[in-house]
Amino acid sequence: MLSLHQVLYNVALQNRRDAWQMRRTNISCNAQCKELTGLRRDDPEWAAQHRRLATGTLRRVDLAFQSFFRRVRAGQVPGFPRFKPRQRFRTLETHGVEPAMLRHHPDRDRAVVHVKGLPDLELRLKGGELPPEQLKTLRITREGRRCTVSLGFRVDKLPLAATGRAVGLDMRMGAARVVSSGGAYWDRREPDTERLKRLQRKVSRSRKGSNRRRKRVQTLARAHRQQRVSNHQAVHRFTSWVVRGNDFIAVEDLDIQRMVSSARGTAEAPGEMVQLSADRNRRALAQTWGKIRQQLTYKAGWAGRELAEVAPAFTSRTCSRCGGVARDPQVLPVFRCGQCGLRGAAAHNAAVNILRAGFPSREGGTKGLRPSLDTPQGVVSIGSLEPMRVEIPGADTS
Repeated sequence: MLSLHQVLYNVALQNRRDAWQMRRTNISCNAQCKELTGLRRDDPEWAAQHRRLATGTLRRVDLAFQSFFRRVRAGQVPGFPRFKPRQRFRTLETHGVEPAMLRHHPDRDRAVVHVKGLPDLELRLKGGELPPEQLKTLRITREGRRCTVSLGFRVDKLPLAATGRAVGLDMRMGAARVVSSGGAYWDRREPDTERLKRLQRKVSRSRKGSNRRRKRVQTLARAHRQQRVSNHQAVHRFTSWVVRGNDFIAVEDLDIQRMVSSARGTAEAPGEMVQLSADRNRRALAQTWGKIRQQLTYKAGWAGRELAEVAPAFTSRTCSRCGGVARDPQVLPVFRCGQCGLRGAAAHNAAVNILRAGFPSREGGTKGLRPSLDTPQGVVSIGSLEPMRVEIPGADTS
């Protein structure tokens, strides 16, 4: 099934390229869908599938070209749509859904995803029945030897009740934590890099094309997937807690792409300390700063919260009490002000500065808003300079 849609994707992409190179014309998604109607009429293999599956594949080609032209207009690296090999084509999605695609099992704790041309996929329900009439998107992805189903439902966006609290978040490097201005921090589990390296070495020692290499590649992919899912869930827990407990959220407007730019240089002007820069970039990407800000953006919009992005310059060097700016960057976990003598956690001091920069003194400033002091599961209060680690119930913290 996946190979069939992979061929359809590549053929649709090739048709668009040929139409432009030979005739200087563009082929729209609607035109290709009309051709698909004739294909379904003549080919019984395509007729046995739901039309929304094939339309969804053509829609993916159209979205790839839309993203290409958007990057061209924005002056970014264009990234022309590429052909997809069989190993990289793992997702099927429908263009539009029907309520009949989701059916509930008589036991009421099971649901079945029924799409013409695909085997029925059974889902285990933990939060009650799913409303088929509100189904909006359907996506099926093959990851290794298992399939995952992503269902999107149409829900009403109801703003949360006001809490009267404001919070500033400081993105930290190295400790994999985010510190709030109320003195709480979030500490997620560090990735097991040693296990990943060990599995990668096993793959490298295997002969290409052998069954042993194929099994070891699957084991490595499963380990990466487990790590990705665990981190994704941890970020969701943290961002949900921040949005639920605060009316105003201030974060740093980090230019992550520039921060992790390569220091390799060119043959004429080679870079310096390339390995050190590569390690630093790898650590920065492991912090998932972009994912945290992305989730805060859309969750704050849903909940009716206000999110402000402030310039990160001098937030860690400025004293939150007197406003004095230190001459040298603060690299130690302890902040010491040479003017007023303030001594405390550097991350806490920076988070207070971020909150003040995002919520300036207008209409009484932060009057009526208090820093968030309540701590969720997995977030503890900074009572000392040696933060303690707590286990999140139900999460793997080994």
